[in-house]
Amino acid sequence: MQPDHVVDTYERELELRLHGVMPSSPEFIELGREVSERVGKRRSLGLAPLRERFAPVFSGWADRHPDDLDGQGLLEAFCRHPAYRLWVEFPGQRAGLCLEEAFSRFAESLPWVDRAELTHCRYSSLIKALAIDPNPAFVLPPELRRRPGLDLIVDSDNGRLYASVKGRVIIGPVTHLAVALLQGVSPATVAAGAGLQREQLRPLELRLAKLGLLAMAA
Repeated sequence: MQPDHVVDTYERELELRLHGVMPSSPEFIELGREVSERVGKRRSLGLAPLRERFAPVFSGWADRHPDDLDGQGLLEAFCRHPAYRLWVEFPGQRAGLCLEEAFSRFAESLPWVDRAELTHCRYSSLIKALAIDPNPAFVLPPELRRRPGLDLIVDSDNGRLYASVKGRVIIGPVTHLAVALLQGVSPATVAAGAGLQREQLRPLELRLAKLGLLAMAA
C-alpha cells in the first residue's frame, strides 16, 4: 500500500497540471498547505512530530517569522524542497529516506540553522526510531554501525554517541578515547596514541562493554 502523502500529492498535482493550472495558482497553494499540515502532524513510528523533534529549527524559524510561530511556513517550504521527494519509508516502494532524514537535508539549506543542533536532532530521531523498529523500510545512513542488538552512531565532531542497545536508547557525550574504540580502532593503537599503557584503557573498555556498546576480545 502506498503512503497517502505520495498518492494524494502526485495524483492531485498531475490532475492540476493536466488542466493547465499553474503552480502559483490558489489550487496549488492550497494543495501545498494540505500536504504540509499532514506532514507536520505525522508521528513516524509513534514518535513526536517534527515540531518537537526538530525544535531548534522551528524556534529559529519563529524568531525570523513572528507571524508564523507554529512553523507552518517552514513545513510548506520543506514540502516544496527537493529533499521532500526523497522521503519514502514504506515497504514495496523505491528506496528512500525517512521523514527525519529528508527534513534534515532540507534544514541544512537554511543558513541560520546550527549544524550541531541539527545533527543532534537528526541522530536522536533516527536512533529512537531504530529502537522501536530495527528493520525499517527506509535507507539507513552510512555512518550507522550495526551488529546484532546494537545500532550506533558516533558523532566525533561534536563528541556525542547515539545508540540503541536491544531497544534501549543511549544518547550522551563521549570522550575522544571512547570515540576511537567505538569506531573500531584497536585498544592498543588507541592507548599508544594517547600515551597510555594498554591496561590503563581497560576500565573504559569495560564500561563501554557493560553498556553493550563494545564487544571485547576474550
